[in-house]
Amino acid sequence: MKNRFLMKFVDLFAGLGGFHVALNELGHECVFACEIETFLRDHYEKNFKIYPEGDITKLNINNIPKHEILCAGFPCQPFSKAGNGKGFSHKLAGKIENKKLESQIMSSDRKLTIYLPPDYHQSKDFYPVSYVHMGKLAREVGQIHLRVDQLVQERKIRPIILVMIDENPQGFYNEIFWNTESVDKYSLMLVKELVPFIDEHYRTIQESESRMNFGTSFSGYISLLTTIQHSNIFSRVSCQSSVYWAGEREKRIKDLIAQTSTKSIEIYMDWGRYDLKRKDMDVKGIRERNQQIYNQLRKKDYSVSGGEINAGFGWSSWVNQFDDILKLFYPYPI
Repeated sequence: MKNRFLMKFVDLFAGLGGFHVALNELGHECVFACEIETFLRDHYEKNFKIYPEGDITKLNINNIPKHEILCAGFPCQPFSKAGNGKGFSHKLAGKIENKKLESQIMSSDRKLTIYLPPDYHQSKDFYPVSYVHMGKLAREVGQIHLRVDQLVQERKIRPIILVMIDENPQGFYNEIFWNTESVDKYSLMLVKELVPFIDEHYRTIQESESRMNFGTSFSGYISLLTTIQHSNIFSRVSCQSSVYWAGEREKRIKDLIAQTSTKSIEIYMDWGRYDLKRKDMDVKGIRERNQQIYNQLRKKDYSVSGGEINAGFGWSSWVNQFDDILKLFYPYPI
């Protein structure tokens, strides 16, 4: 029902525009948007004819138009109601280390940010490892390491190591999505170079059941693809709002599922009810494609959990599921 008291709104941390869709359907007008991810800004403009501003910390607030509603999908774990709510009092109990992988396969260096659980250096324990793709965004925007740290401190999950793989500034989306040759090289880099590198430098449990790929959006595709292709290395995967459009990628995943025997892996998939489709896409959007692949996996008797959630596309939606994903794969031993 249209609201006769129409208002103007601003859309901060906008993602693909879940808030925009809801308020626009009620008749309200968006007068300003802000989103740090370039590819999301491009899609936002295609969908709504508004190009969002970038880094919110560099905005001049005097340039923001007058408005009655402020929408903001705050992704920051210490301040978000979806996080631990400790604000500035949050203290990281684990440790962060920076490493560089010199990849011969990718012909480039890869920056890695490693989260180690509390007491790692004091103990002799061995730990499972989660490989987080688009790791810079997952760290800086999703702040996944803070969520893991809090859950470990509260004994809601077992201690784990996080390997956050930084995006390649020269074209990360090409190597994990658009370019098939680069996708294959990236996947091979994970298996042949990165996993052995981490196993050599840290006390890891060197079994596939203790390795997980963690992907969102474009990196959901490479996470699922690599896990099915190399189930002897990885046997757990989380994919949130995975992007499969442009035909070839969707076909490749579906063919892989159909033409190979069912792998002994655990899969978590979710997508938002308000995950949008670009106006230049065909009839199926992110929501529909994920539903189809989810159903195909279930029919092949894969262990699949998750499903559709009442959310949109963006970090403010994805972080809300981090607790459930981490508790699913790394339950604290009773």
